Amino acid sequence: MSQVADRRTAFKNAGKTTDEMRRKRCEVNVELRKAHKDDQLFKRRNIDNVEDSEEDLDTSAEASARGSCMSPIKMSVPEMIEGMKSDNPQIRMIATRSARKMLSKERHPPIDELIQAGVVPICVALLDDEANPNTQFEAAWALTNIASGTSDQTLTVIRADAIPKFMQLLKSPHLNLAEQATWAL
Repeated sequence: MSQVADRRTAFKNAGKTTDEMRRKRCEVNVELRKAHKDDQLFKRRNIDNVEDSEEDLDTSAEASARGSCMSPIKMSVPEMIEGMKSDNPQIRMIATRSARKMLSKERHPPIDELIQAGVVPICVALLDDEANPNTQFEAAWALTNIASGTSDQTLTVIRADAIPKFMQLLKSPHLNLAEQATWAL
């Protein structure tokens, strides 16, 4: 009789109880919902949007230094903060891009770590840097990624008065910047 029982379990659902099948269906549904939620979160963070249309925002001064600013630079969080506060616009842009990449490339981005380090108010201040639209774009993207986290993380961006600045960016002559502001809102 054990051969019959073994043969029965070899088929799809013949050897399983209804409880086993129900439990398995529930597990599969939970996994599908989690995968869908992660996909939506990654879309909000623009993860698929790698270095895409930033080309349109380049100014001639930044285009000459493009090699250094496009190369992957791994910065620590304190180095990023220091760079984002720099008087040198090129260093500011590189540090802001590094923060944005950290927030958008990693599977579990260190949003809370960057919030604790003070990235949010710096990025909000960089939204006013009209002389450097690339820096504005990177700051807006970083803030978008932070706001796409938990409700507390979103509230941090709101409390930093980013909303009025995003509203101003909607009027930007740089379409990618206006689009990024739309994503953030």
